[in-house]
This record gives sequence, C-alpha cells and structure tokens, in this order.
Amino acid sequence: MDLINQYLRAVAALLPRAQRDDITAELRDIILSRIETREAQLAHRLSDNEIEEELRAVGHPILVATRYREEPQHLIGPSIYPYWMFGVKIAIAIQATTVLVALILRTLKSQDFDYALGHALSQGLTGLVSLVGVATIAAWLIERRKIHVSYLYHWRVRDLSVLEYAGWNLTDLFDHFRQERVPRAAAVSEARPHHPHPRSPVGNGIFMIAVGTVFILWWVGVIHLDIFDRATDPRKLGVDLGPLGGMNLSNLDHMLFWPVLIYSAAVIGRGALMLIYPAATWLRGLAGILIGAAMLAFCVWIWTASPIASAIQVDSVAELVLKLKLAFRNSPPLALMPILTLCLGCAAFAAVIQIVQGLWEMLILPRQKD
Repeated sequence: MDLINQYLRAVAALLPRAQRDDITAELRDIILSRIETREAQLAHRLSDNEIEEELRAVGHPILVATRYREEPQHLIGPSIYPYWMFGVKIAIAIQATTVLVALILRTLKSQDFDYALGHALSQGLTGLVSLVGVATIAAWLIERRKIHVSYLYHWRVRDLSVLEYAGWNLTDLFDHFRQERVPRAAAVSEARPHHPHPRSPVGNGIFMIAVGTVFILWWVGVIHLDIFDRATDPRKLGVDLGPLGGMNLSNLDHMLFWPVLIYSAAVIGRGALMLIYPAATWLRGLAGILIGAAMLAFCVWIWTASPIASAIQVDSVAELVLKLKLAFRNSPPLALMPILTLCLGCAAFAAVIQIVQGLWEMLILPRQKD
C-alpha cells in the first residue's frame, strides 16, 4: 500500500486542487482492481516489485494527471498556430534586417568584417529568440486566457492585404524583384478600383506592434545595435554638448529611458487595439489622442523644465536654422543641442498630428462609414 499511496500522491500533486480527492479516489479503485485481478491470476499476493509493475502499466504520474485535465494540453493550439507562425515570419524578417544594419555599421566602425559578422549574428540570434518568445507569449495569452481577437472571427477582405507576403520565402522575394515593373504596374492599375480604399487598421496594428516590440527590446538592451557605449564622452565621438559639456550620453539616456519606454508600450497597446478591435474607430481614436497628448506634454516638459531646457531653447525658427548651419559647417565637433531642438520640434509636431488623427477617427471616420 505504501507504493500505491506514494504513486497517488505524485499524481495528486499534478492535478487541479479542486478535483484531487475525487480523481485520486477513482484512480485508487482502478489500481486496487488491477491488483486484485492479478493476484487472482497468480494465486498469491503481489510483491512490491509486482505492484510496481502494475503501477508502471497504469502510466507515469505526469501522463495520468494529463488525462484528467480539462484545459488545453498544448502551448499553441491549431486555431492560433497559423497566426503565430505568421508572427514568427515577421520576427525573422525584422531581425534579419536588424542584423544587416548592425553588420554594416560595425564594419564601417571597426573595419573588421569577421568580428562584425560574428557579433551581429550572435546578437541577432538573441534578438530572434526574444521576438519569437514575445510572439509565443501573445499566442499563449490568446489561447489560455480566452482573449477575443475580433479580427480572427470578423475579418474583412480589405484587411487581408497584409497576409499577401506571409508565405514568402527567398525565392518569392527574388521573383518579385525580377518581374518587369511597367507591365506589373499596368496590370495592377487595371485590376484596382479607381476609388481609393482606406488603409487597413489590421496592417497598421501589426506594423505598430512589430516596430514597437523591436524598439523596446533594443531600448532595454535585449537587442544590441549600440555602435558606441552610452557612457562615452560625446567629445570622443566628435559631438559637442555645448552648455552641457559635463554630461555624457548616459545622462540623456537616463532622462529619456522611462518616458520612451512607456510611450513605446503605449504604441504597442494601440496596435493591439487595432488588431483586436479593427472596427472600433472611436476607441482607437481616443487611444491616439491620449498617446499624442502624453507625447506633447513630455515635449513641453523637455522644452521648459528639463535639465537641458536652457540649452535647447531658441527664440525663433531663424535662430534654429542658423545654429544648425553653424553646427554642420564647423563640424567636427558636431553641436548636438541644435539637433536635439530640431528633433524635439519634430516630435511635438508628430504628437499634434497624432491628436488630430485621433480626433478624425473619433468624429469624422464613423460618419463616413455610416
């Protein structure tokens, strides 16, 4: 009985807590029945070795416990697998591009192709594993947590264009570039309706998720594309920080780390919203307004109250243009502050555009659909 009790305890540990007692009692009856039948056939009580043979015949505790579990016994089910594989193909394409860019930049920097190739391939493999892991976690959440993705069940033909490249391999890519452009353009023009179709929110959502995920993995250091150390003195790179000459690149990195990380996560969230609810234009527009407003507020903080505010402020566009001319005319060293001012202005402008786009999706787009 000690062997039977030990076997049942091992099985019970792998069972859902609410069902352990019932399943264990049922399994005990099955085992005792098998032992009684075997003893009747042999006309003697079974030894410990013979009891262990019967228990092995019942099955390993992991397999036995699996038979009684009601939830799915797979990481990615057949209904989600094609979408997961599509995501993996996107991850491979993104990481291949990343490796190529890193290889070119490191080769130009170090003039050592062998070192650059080995470094790029090593970090590319790490990044690919990370991206596939993210796709697997997303598929697991959809499979196990019953997350309802509207696109998987209520799709529209106009949203399918993003899948045209899902099955591509290198042969398809080469064939695509070998095709004659003029006949292809003419054929597409004839087959295409004369009125324009709106861009697919599904394709935009997948693009935002992919780009945002890759950027976050790079920003936190999982994917490496650093051509220089962020703690390096900018003067060694031919960069002049002007009034903030005592700073290094890590100071700017620390100031921007969390805001950029949160913003990137918000972009991924908006992309997921487009994918899960492609028809929810009002909700998608609201998300765009909130993200754009947060970005605009951050730009205002950088301009007025951040540690670099006094260095990047200019009184007019003409002053900014003059500083940019001087920065590039006198390089090296390259004056970084005017470039940061220009980047900040572009970011603020992009935030305003995103707010306007969100308002359009909330107020105008639903009326056009009606």
